[in-house]
Amino acid sequence: MYYCRKCGFALQDGEVFCPQCGEQKSETIVKDEPLSQSSAESGAASPQTVEESIELADKLSSKYFALTQIKDEIADCEARIKRSNSIPPARRHSAFKFFWPFLIIASASCTVVTLIGAFIAVAANSEDMVALAEVLGVIAAAIVLIAGGNRARNKRDALNSQVADEEYRLRKSRNELEKNLEDLKRRRTGLTKAVQDYNYLVPSSARTKAKMDMVKDLLSSGRAQNFRQAVELVSMTGK
Repeated sequence: MYYCRKCGFALQDGEVFCPQCGEQKSETIVKDEPLSQSSAESGAASPQTVEESIELADKLSSKYFALTQIKDEIADCEARIKRSNSIPPARRHSAFKFFWPFLIIASASCTVVTLIGAFIAVAANSEDMVALAEVLGVIAAAIVLIAGGNRARNKRDALNSQVADEEYRLRKSRNELEKNLEDLKRRRTGLTKAVQDYNYLVPSSARTKAKMDMVKDLLSSGRAQNFRQAVELVSMTGK
């Protein structure tokens, strides 16, 4: 039997124009053909009734949609992993960058204490006071250096702890992304295998949710009598 490629109306032998839409038969006909050898070998039989065809179109629509979503998720996951791998490792902090100001303070403290002691010694006319002032200056410098060293180490340790926590967070995030990527690829493989038996029925240009929804519409409205015809109508009309 022949069908109009524009509207899917069944044409009788001898009809030149489609009585439904007026298209010329010689330009718009589609003839039912027997299943190819590849379809018999694939194990997925072509649906014959409208109900079976609608059921298959609905099934493929869901799977094509899921497959598209998974492909998008895989691309996004791979991009995030690439960005994560491009982040340079954080530099560790050194205690000296926080300690060097205390060297200046210690030197200044030693000088100030020594000068004050010297003025007092001169005023008291005592050489012992000069020696005592020098000792006090050294002690003041030592106190500043000890306190500064402790503070610098604490600051360094706190910042390096933050760096370590951030590195751990990045490693954990990267591992989760890689694990998620593997899971998505397994799901993509499973979906691909689930629909590949129907590839002989559906050309690559029609393997989308939108095209399968069009196929369902053609079947539901009676403009196509079976799945193969509906798919060919969608492909030929370029919808």
